[in-house]
Amino acid sequence: MMAEEVVADAVERFHPRVALACSFQKEETVLLEMLFAAEPSARVFALDTRVLFEETYDYWRAVEARYDTKVEVFAAEDPPDGLWATDLRESGRMIGMCGLIPVEGTGPDVEVVYVLEQPAWGQGYATEMARACLDAGFASFGLERIIALAYPENGPSIRVMEKAGMQPAGTMHAHGHDLVCYEAFADGGPGSQPSR
Repeated sequence: MMAEEVVADAVERFHPRVALACSFQKEETVLLEMLFAAEPSARVFALDTRVLFEETYDYWRAVEARYDTKVEVFAAEDPPDGLWATDLRESGRMIGMCGLIPVEGTGPDVEVVYVLEQPAWGQGYATEMARACLDAGFASFGLERIIALAYPENGPSIRVMEKAGMQPAGTMHAHGHDLVCYEAFADGGPGSQPSR
């Protein structure tokens, strides 16, 4: 299979859940070209360590302009603490990531996020990850409200939100799409609609 076919296949099978983690090195230009050729509304995210070279930020801005996209940013000092690796207790093998991030990198809403490799789907790990993130957000970081977002057609992710004890909160326009929004509160009470 050619690289273009691999990217197109991944987009076909996993869009809109697929996203490219990008460090904005010029070598990634080819991958970005393939991704946006296969799916113009593809998502790209980056870890901003706040110590990147100015040329990296220039390339980042050029990517946003060229593909008419907004890079989702996970920043080193953004509260609460970015993404955490999710490892199997038995083997220590990493099967995914989860965490709490400001929506679209700026907030004010804080979003619980979780991603698993496909062989780990359907085994309750995502629910466990979401619950752990909610517990950390409320107990360790003192958050009062945490939301979760999903594409309306992503039933499994919505079920994870429900199993984690989150309540429906309408829709929110974020990451360039109208998404289903669920919420949870530190005191367990009902709340307001999303701020967007």
